[in-house]
Amino acid sequence: MGRYGAIVVIICVSAFADAAVAQSMCIPGPVVVDHLEGTVLFEASGKSATLPDVTVSISPYVEGDVSPVASSVTKGDGRFSIEDAKPGRYWLSFRHRALIGFSIELHLRPRSRRPTEFLIATLRNDPNKPCGGGSVHLSPVVEEACRSLEYENQNQTDYALKLRRVEGIAEDTQSPPSPVPRTCVGLFTEDGRKLVTTVESDRDGKFAFGTIQAGKYRLVAKQPGLGVANVILEVGMWPSGGILTGRQLVVHLRPRGIDITSWVDSKR
Repeated sequence: MGRYGAIVVIICVSAFADAAVAQSMCIPGPVVVDHLEGTVLFEASGKSATLPDVTVSISPYVEGDVSPVASSVTKGDGRFSIEDAKPGRYWLSFRHRALIGFSIELHLRPRSRRPTEFLIATLRNDPNKPCGGGSVHLSPVVEEACRSLEYENQNQTDYALKLRRVEGIAEDTQSPPSPVPRTCVGLFTEDGRKLVTTVESDRDGKFAFGTIQAGKYRLVAKQPGLGVANVILEVGMWPSGGILTGRQLVVHLRPRGIDITSWVDSKR
């Protein structure tokens, strides 16, 4: 995806195959990025997978139906890319023959030399909540080196941290500690050490994964020049108010060296 903003959209499809009517402005906006590239996923029952054959398009920001000025169709891996779009104000739309599409306001900025943020939008298709219970947040661009993160057992610990959501902050161990942005945080299966997904911490050191199935994982946090942190996570599916609610991870990063370790713990 390069060093420009990208968009990752998590879409929960409707149960009706012919429901393809857009829900304009369902998700609060505007979305502000400088590059249109990303992935579309399908999410249902707490599981997600890449979604092909989704038409992603941008149209002039006006009322009424207008023809798109550019579009892209997701491939088998859910990826899309819209190149050479001029900076401006648009409707960004997602359409699929078997799901309810939606449109959001888009501000496309001139490309920057600095990495920008990408959009993560999640629709849960809950008819009792606005936008079906969907939520939106921005996250830093995930570089290729992070998307293909390899497992490292440096500073590996075998005690398990139990939590409901995999989110937290990466910070150094100085006094007082300060956030460490652009830390690559990956989840691996405990059996086989297969990469599940990755995120990067934002400018405040914060990171958050989407819905993660209950089970046991290895979390590996890596920042160039600092020690790798490695810990077991037990992700549980608890009802609202359960004892794991509100618990967050803290990744403590220290410089690489002999007898110097980085580690992970949790707090409420």
